[in-house]
Amino acid sequence: MGLDIRIITGPGEVPFPGYLVMRLARHWKEEGHRVFVGPAREVSGDVAILHVDRTRVPAELLPRNPSGIPLLNGGVLDISKRAVSRNLVRRGDGYRGPVMIKTDANHFGVPEARARRFGLLRYSVEKALPWRFSRTLPRGKYPVLDTPDQVPDWVWEEDGLVVERFLPDMVEGLYALRMWIFFGRAEYGAVIYGREPVVKVANSVRWEYHHSVPDSLRAERERLGFDFGKFDYVERDGHACLLDANKTPSISGPPTPNSKRLADQLSGFLE
Repeated sequence: MGLDIRIITGPGEVPFPGYLVMRLARHWKEEGHRVFVGPAREVSGDVAILHVDRTRVPAELLPRNPSGIPLLNGGVLDISKRAVSRNLVRRGDGYRGPVMIKTDANHFGVPEARARRFGLLRYSVEKALPWRFSRTLPRGKYPVLDTPDQVPDWVWEEDGLVVERFLPDMVEGLYALRMWIFFGRAEYGAVIYGREPVVKVANSVRWEYHHSVPDSLRAERERLGFDFGKFDYVERDGHACLLDANKTPSISGPPTPNSKRLADQLSGFLE
C-alpha cells in the first residue's frame, strides 16, 4: 500500500521541476505513493515535508500538527546568514582580512522579493548607478572588498545585509564551491569550479562528485535541525566553513541515481 506524502509549500509558490524535492516526488509516484503539493493549515497523510521557500518561515505558514505526523524540516524555520554563518564580521571587531557583502536572506533575497511581488524598480535604479551609491547590491553578485574599512557605512546599518569573511577555496586557480546534498541518511557531494568569487552553476566551468563529508558539517546539520537539504561550504586549511544552508534546494542537470538513493530514504522517517 502506498504512502500519502504531503509537500507543504507557501501560498502561491510554484512547485518548479528543478526543486530537488520534486525530483524525489517523481520517484515516489513511480513507486505507487500519492504526493500532494501545496499549502496546508494542518499536517495530514503519512509523512510531510515543510517546503516553504522563504528564508524565515512566518508563524502563520507553519501548519498545525496535532497528530504528530512526521514533518521533515519542521524545525528549520530560519536559514538567514545571521542564523547559519559562523564567519560574520562586525564593525570594529578587529578582523582585518578580505570580506564579502551578502544579503542576510537566502539566494540574494529572491524568494522574499517574489513573495512581495517587488524588486524591479530597485533593479532599474541599480543598473543606472554603482552599487555603492544605489545602496543595493548588484543583481546576482556579492561584492568582495580587501578589508572591512572599505565597507560603506550604509551596509553596516542595513538589517538586510551582512558582512562575512571572504574565504576562497582555490583549486588550480579556480574558485571551488563544495556542496553536500542529503535526505535522511542518504547523501552525496559535488564540487563546482568557477572563475568568479561567487560560484554558481550558471558561471561554473566544471564540476565533479565527491563522497566525503567533513564531520564538522554533520555537526552543523545537527545544530540547525535539518532532515533534508543542501549545504554549501568551502575548505580552508583542512577545515570546512559552512556558507549556506538551503532547505528548498534546486538541482540542475539530468536525473541521476543519486536522487533515487535519496528518495529511498523516505521510509527511514517512518521507523
